Amino acid sequence: MLYCKITWYFAPAVIRFLAALFVGSVLAFVGLGFVLPTDWEAKRTATFEATPERIAEYVAQLDTWSEWSHLSTHVDEETEVSVSGATLNWGGGDVLGEGVLTDFSTADECATYALSSGAVKSTGKLCWEGLPSDDPEAAPKTRLTWSENGTSDGGPLVRWYGFLSMDATLGARFDGALERLEELAEAKVEEAPESEVPAAGDDDDSSGDDDDSSGDDDDSADSGTDPAGDEPPAQ
Repeated sequence: MLYCKITWYFAPAVIRFLAALFVGSVLAFVGLGFVLPTDWEAKRTATFEATPERIAEYVAQLDTWSEWSHLSTHVDEETEVSVSGATLNWGGGDVLGEGVLTDFSTADECATYALSSGAVKSTGKLCWEGLPSDDPEAAPKTRLTWSENGTSDGGPLVRWYGFLSMDATLGARFDGALERLEELAEAKVEEAPESEVPAAGDDDDSSGDDDDSSGDDDDSADSGTDPAGDEPPAQ
């Protein structure tokens, strides 16, 4: 009985404390959301066993992005992708929704673009460079750095999302795209060995040698002596 009375006495105080704690946490969450930085950045770096020219074949040409970027892994059958000049559009699917990549340009082994996808508005940059090596027989290597920057324009929830999740969300897409790019860039095409065909001159020389040999045999036959003619007649 005493325990029940004590619990009943302190129950209202506990409820008030929990309620105050909850309200304080919400106010703190909202308040911090207003002071969080609005700018965010996602960045990933990868190294490939390929030449810079090989990497540029995929990165510096917008019409090849659908082969290695997130458009090759995060789309469904209903997604339509189109390229027109420096603009890439996608839409119609349920995975990525609709988006447009514009102002695509390349200069000094770097590619830049502007991206608009849903509530995300950002600019991106990819730069690649060949890595030096002291071993002349070592395979060439290229380092690629992919970064994307944007602004979380909105209320505290949007700012919290940009502060906590943009690097993880976009970074996962970058990682998948870079792995696919690695597969394409490092793929080695097996070349069939060239068949060894003797030169026509060699055949002629061989024929000539055969002819010479035949001639030698004929000369030997002409100059040979008849054993029966050399022996004196039998008595």
